[in-house]
Order: sequence, then C-alpha cells, then structure tokens
Amino acid sequence: MTSSSPSTQTLPAGSNVTLVCLYTANPAVRGYKWVHNDLTLLPGGGEDPHYGVTNTSLTIGGLNTSDGGLFRCNVTNQCGSSLIAFLLYVIGEESIYY
Repeated sequence: MTSSSPSTQTLPAGSNVTLVCLYTANPAVRGYKWVHNDLTLLPGGGEDPHYGVTNTSLTIGGLNTSDGGLFRCNVTNQCGSSLIAFLLYVIGEESIYY
C-alpha cells in the first residue's frame, strides 16, 4: 500500500514544499528514484542545490515557476517497480491571469 503527499499542489513562488513517497511492499523496497519532468534528481540535490532528495522525500526550497511540473517517485523491489506521481503548480510573477 502507498502513503504519500497530496498528489496535486498549487503553491506561490518562494515557498517551500516537501513531497513524501512512502511505499510498503513485500518483498521490501530496494530503491527509490525521483524524476522531475523526465530529469532524474540526484540525492543531495545534484546539480540544483535547492532540491533536497532522499529515498522517501523530495524537498524544494524557494520555489520558482520552473519547479512546477510532474514529479515521479519510482519505487523498485525484486518483483518489479511502481510509481507515485505528484503534480506541482507554482504561481509566480510571470503567471498570466485572465
């Protein structure tokens, strides 16, 4: 069974967010991989220091509009893989209001 953050969030630019991906499986989970718009996010933030990546969580500090999009937590064990998807909308100064 899966437990995770709300799957869709809308937040203002400059705020912080933590996405949580908890997955219980039998056999046990062997690995987690976070992906943002088809780009794999490395533990510790890799190229982008405002991303804090651990196995079960992704923290983004100081959101900007380019942080919006689809985030996936890919979970694997010896039987296969599954994913949990999160959609993040970031509203900032460059947003257009009608």
